[in-house]
Formats: sequence, C-alpha cells, structure tokens
Amino acid sequence: MSGVRRAAGRPKIGDLATSDVVVRLRTPEGRDEWLYCHSGVLAAGSRYFADRLSDDWPTCQILGSRYCVEVHCQELDLSPHVTALRLLYAAEPCSRFGVRGALGVLQAAAHLACPRVAAACVDYLESAPWDEADEEEILRTIPCLGPQYECVLARLRPIDPAPVAGILLSAFRHATSTRSPPQELKSAAQEQLEYMLTEDDDAPLLAFDDDIVRSQVKDCVAALLSSRRRSSGEPTAAGGRARASQMSGVRRAAGRPKIGDLATSDVVVRLRTPEGRDEWLYCHSGVLAAGSRYFADRLSDDWPTCQILGSRYCVEVHCQELDLSPHVTALRLLYAAEPCSRFGVRGALGVLQAAAHLACPRVAAACVDYLESAPWDEADEEEILRTIPCLGPQYECVLARLRPIDPAPVAGILLSAFRHATSTRSPPQELKSAAQEQLEYMLTEDDDAPLLAFDDDIVRSQVKDCVAALLSRFSGFTSSILMEQGEAPLGHGDAEVQQELHSLVSDISWVCQILSKLEMMKCVVVYWIGVSSDVVEAVNKACGGIGCLKTRLKVIEVSAKVLEAIAFGNIVLPTEKRCDAVNVWIGFARRTKPLVGHPEHDDDDGDAEAPKINLDSEVWQSLESAIVSIVLTLPSNSQADILSDWLQSKHAKYPDLTEAFEVWCYRSKAAKRRLSFLSHANRVS
Repeated sequence: MSGVRRAAGRPKIGDLATSDVVVRLRTPEGRDEWLYCHSGVLAAGSRYFADRLSDDWPTCQILGSRYCVEVHCQELDLSPHVTALRLLYAAEPCSRFGVRGALGVLQAAAHLACPRVAAACVDYLESAPWDEADEEEILRTIPCLGPQYECVLARLRPIDPAPVAGILLSAFRHATSTRSPPQELKSAAQEQLEYMLTEDDDAPLLAFDDDIVRSQVKDCVAALLSSRRRSSGEPTAAGGRARASQMSGVRRAAGRPKIGDLATSDVVVRLRTPEGRDEWLYCHSGVLAAGSRYFADRLSDDWPTCQILGSRYCVEVHCQELDLSPHVTALRLLYAAEPCSRFGVRGALGVLQAAAHLACPRVAAACVDYLESAPWDEADEEEILRTIPCLGPQYECVLARLRPIDPAPVAGILLSAFRHATSTRSPPQELKSAAQEQLEYMLTEDDDAPLLAFDDDIVRSQVKDCVAALLSRFSGFTSSILMEQGEAPLGHGDAEVQQELHSLVSDISWVCQILSKLEMMKCVVVYWIGVSSDVVEAVNKACGGIGCLKTRLKVIEVSAKVLEAIAFGNIVLPTEKRCDAVNVWIGFARRTKPLVGHPEHDDDDGDAEAPKINLDSEVWQSLESAIVSIVLTLPSNSQADILSDWLQSKHAKYPDLTEAFEVWCYRSKAAKRRLSFLSHANRVS
C-alpha cells in the first residue's frame, strides 16, 4: 500500500531542533527509551498526552527547555509504543507490521488513547488472514483492551443453529454421494462431520435431534445403499546478430621488414608457456622497439642482462596463458596493422591481453576500438567482464555499454515504456508486447536488483495516471456493452468487440503484475472490487460462447491478483465489500472452470492457443487460495452463508473451500468455550 505523504512543514519525530517534548518510555525492569516529540502532534492524536500536557495536570517535569512525559509500559518490548508514536506523525499501513505487530501497536494505541492509530489497527486485523497462533494471541489480547475492540473477534463468534444444520446436512449429502463431489471434498466432509459430532473438550456443534434433520439423514443413507458406484475421469491438462563494424586496415609500407625473415632479422623472440613449451620468432629490433615498450627496454643498453643467440639478441617472453597465438598475433600486428575484426571478439580480447603485456599501445588501441564497436553475445560479455578489469583502468572504456546508467534517463525510458504498455491505440503490438515484457523483467528481483524502484513520488504519480487512464477506457468500454440491454449476448459475429475486451483485460492483468511489484495495487483493487458485478455482466454478454474462453481466463487472472492482495492483508477493505467480492467471483469461477479443456473451444489461432489455456492451473490455485483466505476473515455468519451455497452447488469441486469449511467447523464448535468470557461479562453487566 502506498503511504500517506507527509504534509509540507509537518514536524518529524526525533527532530531535536523543533521538539518541545521528551517522551520517556519505561519498562517494568527500568529500561527506558527517549523520543524527541512535538506537543501539538501528541495532543492532537492522543488523549493520554493531551491530558498530561494540559495546564490542569498536577505535576509537570521539565528537562532542559522541554516538557518530559513518562510512559510506563507493561511490556518489556518498547517497539509497539515507539511505532504508535511514529504513526501519530505519518500514517503508515498496518500491513507492514503483520498481525502480531499490528496487535502490539493496537495495545500501545489503547494505552496511549490514540483513536486514529487504534482504528487503523482494527481495520487491518479485521481484514488480514490469521494463522492458529495469531488467533490464540488475539483471543488473549483483545478482551483485555475493552468492548470497543471486540469487533475484531467477529470471525470467531458462535454461530446460530439454523445455518449450522443446513451446512452439515449439505456436507452429509456430499459425504454419502457417489456422483458429484471430488474425492478430496468427500473425504473432508466425512472427516469434518465426524469431528463436529465428537464430544471432546468442546460440545458437539449439532446433535441432529430434530426430526426433520434426522429424516433427511435417513434419506441420504437410503440413497447410498441403493446406488451404484461410478467412476469418472477428467482429461489432464497438462534468433544471429547482424553486422559488425569493420576497422580500416593500414597497408604495409614499401620496403618494411617482414616477421620471420631470417636474412634480415637481428632479434629472436622466445615465447614460453608456464608448462615450458616455447615458440621462436625471428624479428627486427627496430620494429619491436618502435611498437613495444617491453622490447624497447630489453633491447636498450641499460638492460642488465642480454642473451645472444648466434649473431642475434634473444628476448624471452613468459606468457601466463597456455595458448601462444595471441602473443604471436600481437607481434605480427607490429609489422602490418591488420583489421582486428579478422579475429572476432574473443580473438581481439586475447590480442588485447598480449598487447597490454608487451606494452604495445598501437595494437592495444586497435583492439579497444574494435571491441567498443563490435556486437557481443552473452558469452562475449561474460568473458569481457572477466578480462578487462584485470588489464588496468585505461581499458575500462570497453565496458561503457555495460556500466550502470544514471537514474534520470532510466526513469524517463521506463515511464515511456509504461505508457506504450498501457496504451490501446498508438503502438504496434510488437512494441507493446516488448514494453510489457521488458518492464516486467526490469522490475523483477532476481540475482540483480530491480533497475528502478519507482520510489520517487513524481514517477509513482505518473504511473498512477497511466493506470487510471487504462481503467477509465475499460469502464467506458464495458458501459457501452451494458447499454445494449435489450439485445442478446454477443457471439462470434462481433469479433472486434471481443478482441477489444480481451486486449483491455490483458492490459489490466499485466498492470496488476507490475503494481504488485511496486506495492501500488490499491488503486486497481478498489476499482476492480467496485465494478466486479458490471465486469461479470459485460463479459457474460460479450463472451457468451466458449470461443471467448481466453478472455474469461484473463478476467480470472485479474480477479486472482486482486483477491490475493486483499487476502494477504496488503489492501484493507470493509467486511461488506470483501463479502460481496467473494460471492461475485466464486460464481464467475464456477461457470468458467468447467469450460477449460472443453472440446469445442477452437480459436482462430488453432493449436497455438491450447498451451496458453491449459497452463492456467497456477491461476486457479491462487484464486482458490485467495478466496479461502478472504472467507476466513469474514464474520462467522457470513462464512456460513458462503459455505452453505458452496456445498449446495453442483460446482462444489471448484473453488474448493474445504480448508475454509474445516476452519469454520473448528471455530464454530469451539466458539462458546473460547469466548465464554463474553457471556460472563454480559451476565455481570
């Protein structure tokens, strides 16, 4: 979630220059922490500090030129109180702290009487998913804070008997049926019924002592005894780079000596490998001394030792590599400058190493010029990155195309790419697809950090504007479809409308992927939840046939991403909106899932579309998990309504709400025991 921006001129906690209050947090053990704060912020957000900073407070401590307010904390950990104080300055999303963290901040906010901070924590705790340890911690903590916070316990309260009977009867029918339910649902129904009727620490949830209930149970048993078992199977779903820049060669001057000319040579160069293998080259001292400082030094009168071989000087060169060919090539290039493109990138890199070793500036410069202008493949890049840094800073210009770029041009390029990726008119499809793929790659956190974090307010604002424009186009398009209320659903004849709808939904699906990486999903989530019913109606009207399956699946992808953001607690929505969203998308998923793998779905693209449709298993799984998580955040009665409809539906196999059903059964059965303090408190009051 994007945080609330700090207003201009708003003081900051810990600002020593402007603070007029010192808050001293103390633990029962006497450990303390000092925070420099501002009386205006504290008094506005906390009744605790408003009272202690007022003229009516009997005692007031002064520390230097500041008031000092002591806060005696009951816990050993002071971080929740520190966080609550920070939230008085800037409201950060509670999802940052997780369920346990938000619970600690809520305790601190209740202690300090900070209503705005407490309300934010309550909203997050009501909508976030809990694990079992979270539930136990909440049950220990919330009752101690007061009745105004008991709304957090809505999903754990006891449920009315009537919906319990309906759900358990539906579960009994699934448990004794041999036709409709998948084996996993059937097994879960049997296990949960056995658990719900077992008398352990908690009383059975339902006694089945009603005559009508008992009669329906008997009917299910009779149907089981008279039926024949049938098994049914389900089909399982299971370019070269172009041109290279060429360097212009320098022709050999007339009368210039040739390497290897025994008649005119006056120097023997002996190249030696670490293994002792060597190669002899007959050369000329004038050429070597003019082109190489290495040979100029060793052929000068100042060199301490000079070997003589016959009538010639002998210069040894100890090479570090086993391959002597780069050194041979470097010596040949002292005689006649051949274009380095003859040797390719790897060859030129080897010659550059030899030229650096022999201090041949002209040969090295030719290699550098070629490497700077030649195209590289990925293996070339890795070899260059291993080699160039070892040669010295004078050769690092070769790495110019691999260096990190300044943030400003990166932001400009990626924003332009984002506009192309979310536009429906100007860019060709190839450019749009490339923009989407590259933006997704550049923002992915793998071995390398994302290229741009989009943490600049101006950049984030422009991204939001692009998203808002896309959503506005989508709203206008769906509205135009829904305006045709008197007409029958569109079929294969109106392919242009169907293609436009598919393109818009695909763009929204891609935007969700990007915004989830940027933690900016809130704008899409709030929009999508608000128009869910209209989206379903428009899709059903425009894509009534099975040929539009790929569009329906794109809608499922968007809904899965939106519901995931809600399920993880990243986006806080009211209970009513979460409940409505679950009901809408459960129904849409039920109608769409059976169409996957249908033998009649044949798009114009033929077999090319089949793999795309059959690879949506992860989307179905994530949607199902999100629905289960959101259902478990709802109050008990709302959960019962959803589970009752699910168990009574012929499409109960998807989405599989078995996990939600099991948790609901446990919570409902244990509710009276776990929340007994509420009934006791009511009797006392």
